[in-house]
Amino acid sequence: MAQRWLSGAGLEIGALHKPTPVSPDASVAYVDYKTRQENERTYPELAAETIVETHHVGDGFVLDFIPDGSQDFLIANHALEHSPNPWGTLEVWWSKLKPAGTLYVTVPVAEKCFDKGRPISRLADMLQDRRNFLALDREAAAQATERRFREFVTISDANIRRDNTMPPADPVGQAAFVEARMAALRQELQQASSPAAMMTAHITTINRVYDIHYHTFTPASFLRLGHAFCLSQGGRVADIRKSGGGEVIMILRKLSHRPKFGRV
Repeated sequence: MAQRWLSGAGLEIGALHKPTPVSPDASVAYVDYKTRQENERTYPELAAETIVETHHVGDGFVLDFIPDGSQDFLIANHALEHSPNPWGTLEVWWSKLKPAGTLYVTVPVAEKCFDKGRPISRLADMLQDRRNFLALDREAAAQATERRFREFVTISDANIRRDNTMPPADPVGQAAFVEARMAALRQELQQASSPAAMMTAHITTINRVYDIHYHTFTPASFLRLGHAFCLSQGGRVADIRKSGGGEVIMILRKLSHRPKFGRV
């Protein structure tokens, strides 16, 4: 799908050692919050793998170092579920595309990974997350995050431990860990003066400490998100497919000219 839909110059977020194969007429710059050398130190088990060079060091959910309307495409594999504001994150990625640009996004299917048993995120939930961030409603955003954080440690973490024959977690220790991370998040959120700063608060206090899945998807729910987003932003879902690895790949194409209707 990448070789079919992607051409020109674009970005890939968090490729690490598994960059998406693209066609010869596509060039990719890699975004990560660590340099290649830092990633090599962080992941010594990947010494035999090819870790990509980081061309842009920074947060892939904010991308304030990338000019708007500058990219032919953007690739984000298994990133959107790590965002506390997925609609807002899609808006950030979308803003970096040129007219007729392409967004290549994959998410894991909840029932095919360690999120099995968790409630599936509703479109209404993601739209509420966007409203919380835009309104700088720090407490509403924190409450939504806390609910998903506790859900992750209760269900997803238990699945990870069982699948890897690890002993169950200490519930008292888990509860204390969540409380400590949430206290740190609330403190950082108090200083946040923009939606981007609210995102950064989540990344620094939670994601880079314990990288949870805030949201969960089915193929149908991911498609609903894609259609709703494209309707509001001036785009179309060009392709969507399930892979054998338990993920869904969706191609969103930006229209050449944005229509005057459909805004959320």
